[in-house]
Amino acid sequence: MLAEADLRRCPPTLDLAIPSLTYFLDGIAEAGVQVQRCNVASASDAPQRPIITEQVLLLPDQGVGLSDAQRYSLHLASAAHVAAHLLFSPARLPVGKLKPMGLAVISAIEDARSEQLLIREHPGLRQLFLRHSALPLSGPDLSFASLVSRLNLALLDDEYRDDNYWVNKGRDLFRARLDALDDYDSFRAIGSILANDLGQMRVRFNPQQYAVPQVYRDDNSYLWTFDQVSDQSVAEVRFQNPQPPSPPPLNEPDALPETAVTEELVVRYDYPEWDARLQMRRPDWCIVVEHRTVFVGVENQKQKNAVSRLMMSPSQHLDRKRRMRRQWEGEDIDLNAATEVLVDRRLGLAPDPRIFLRPGKAARRATILLLLDMSQSSNDYRADIGGTVLQLAKRAALMSLGAAAGTEDRVAVHGFFSNTREAVHYFRFLDPGQACNDLILRRIETAEAKYSTRMGAAIRHATALLRKEETDVRAVVLISDGAPSDIDVFHADYLIEDAAVAVREALREGIDAACVTLDPQAASYVRRIFGNGRFSIVDNAMRLGTVLRHIYARVSHGSI
Repeated sequence: MLAEADLRRCPPTLDLAIPSLTYFLDGIAEAGVQVQRCNVASASDAPQRPIITEQVLLLPDQGVGLSDAQRYSLHLASAAHVAAHLLFSPARLPVGKLKPMGLAVISAIEDARSEQLLIREHPGLRQLFLRHSALPLSGPDLSFASLVSRLNLALLDDEYRDDNYWVNKGRDLFRARLDALDDYDSFRAIGSILANDLGQMRVRFNPQQYAVPQVYRDDNSYLWTFDQVSDQSVAEVRFQNPQPPSPPPLNEPDALPETAVTEELVVRYDYPEWDARLQMRRPDWCIVVEHRTVFVGVENQKQKNAVSRLMMSPSQHLDRKRRMRRQWEGEDIDLNAATEVLVDRRLGLAPDPRIFLRPGKAARRATILLLLDMSQSSNDYRADIGGTVLQLAKRAALMSLGAAAGTEDRVAVHGFFSNTREAVHYFRFLDPGQACNDLILRRIETAEAKYSTRMGAAIRHATALLRKEETDVRAVVLISDGAPSDIDVFHADYLIEDAAVAVREALREGIDAACVTLDPQAASYVRRIFGNGRFSIVDNAMRLGTVLRHIYARVSHGSI
């Protein structure tokens, strides 16, 4: 390695340093690779890292704030690291079924393995790598980038000590194989083990914002080729896009023909979440994993005819005998709504601004989305009903479907449970306008309850789905048995406040939100979430179906 005196005489800019860096790289790797400045801006939110092509090393000038000696030392470390890859790493391996997090961890292990092989031949390079591995990382201590950075340092520096179990496990596994550094497969297996552990730890990973923590290391594109990436891997990468596609419209066919083909579709969407402690809206904070059955090759003619009937219906004409309550504007004041505004203000709640009456249409059409809370607590057996809470909720939802029969209302039955903010599972059992055939009934009957209740994310996704419905009334009716909760949230009011914000967001878009709950202690939180008049606490579980039908009638007539 160059002495400190040599570094003090280093070239002051990257352009002037390129000739000596090229000689340095060729002297170690003997690969004839040319060093060039990288002038291409990063296409993602992540900072740039060096890039290796077949015959060129592209170096970004990352020396802002560094002295000439520090900048040149950083570029030397980059060239040495690239030499390690050129000499010891297999290039352009197919990604296969590797997920983004696994790809990043295995790449980090390969970075360390190839460097150790180079250090074995040139021991002085250890200090050069260490000089740029010990730079502090910003961000939470348990973030993916921080954990990988600490692991990198633990694999390189025998003196480094860390208090994290995952970092120490990676160091121990790596050091146990130091006598077999030439065995690439065994170190790739170590990377797979560590990536699986991070998944169990529920560490969040966003490939759009991730960059290799050590600034001297390359972006690992030299190691992989994506030409043979599997469909599963592509789906896992795409859902991390910070600008996800809009949820698909609720336009499944009315009935399932005997010849129809079905398949399960899983789509991921990012949603924000409100942090009441920081009074801040966290963008793209929750991932909703939507599960739905798509009908392949089915002509949706029935629904097209229904839409045509709706557009041609004489009910579009105003009927002054019918008064529509709780409107944004109108000819008169809705006294009930105005009274509730005064009550909400006294309680410190955000009032509903819809306080007017106006002439209505002869027949109102509603889209009602019944949203089942399928968290683990709904598996509790209740002797008074002879079954579980979820079984009762399913029966009540089906009774509401019966109540809608013979009307032009469109009813949906969806459900959800959550396993941290990274996996809010959302199930579309029955969509508006879709006939409840045997297949749908089986899907509802066999649905299982798991995990937790991240209510705000589910309400936001239901709101997004209802946004495209063109009926007079659109509403989400939640059937629940407890307060919102999740295992990655430790503040009692955090998810309650987020759910309340999600409800207000829905109301601003003209989508009603109501709740029927079996929790006898719900008064302490359900009013905060839904507001006065928008919830019902069922003290007798056997009355759930009756109460839900009553809520449905109020919602469908716009009187909630």
